[in-house]
Order: sequence, then structure tokens, then C-alpha cells
Amino acid sequence: MISENVYVAAPQLGLANVKIFDKSEVEKKLEVRPNQIIDYKALVGDPADNYPGAKGVGPKTATKLIHQFETVDKIYENLEKIESEKVKEILKNEKENVFFQKNWQPL
Repeated sequence: MISENVYVAAPQLGLANVKIFDKSEVEKKLEVRPNQIIDYKALVGDPADNYPGAKGVGPKTATKLIHQFETVDKIYENLEKIESEKVKEILKNEKENVFFQKNWQPL
């Protein structure tokens, strides 16, 4: 949703302190583009939203995969190109969960 004209206001430690996120702030904080946040969160999860992501894939691994393949769909299309056998195995085991998180839409 973040674009040149749309920002996100995120409360920091209560409502008294609010941080404004634009495209560059998102890229600085998460190291992915705003349009890749869904893929990033599908991999790492989000405890605040109560979903786990792929258990065993942390922010560094998720960022590396997204930089290499761009999206969760492309990651799964190219599993054989992932060097780490451990990461491949985690992704295979967590595929259903990752895609559930990626495709989840609030009512």
C-alpha cells in the first residue's frame, strides 16, 4: 500500500510516539520493497498478527531469498536453486503455511 503518496503511521510504544513509514523507511527497516512485505511476512511471520510464517526462516534468510527470487511464488518455483539444504527442507515442510499466510485476506 505504501507508494509515493501513501505512507503508514505506526505507533511506537503507545500512541504518543508515531513513526511515519514511506518507501525508503520500509526498505531501511525490512530490507525489502513495500510490495514485497507480504512475501517477507509470509516467510518470517508476524507475532503481532499471530501468524508464525515458516518456522526456522528468520529475517536474514527471508531477505536473502526475496532479494534472490523476488516473491514467494518464485522462491518455490526455484527451490532447487537454493544452496542451503536446511532452508530447502524448511520451505518444503512449511509450504502450506507460507502460502496460507501470503494469501490470507482479512474479512
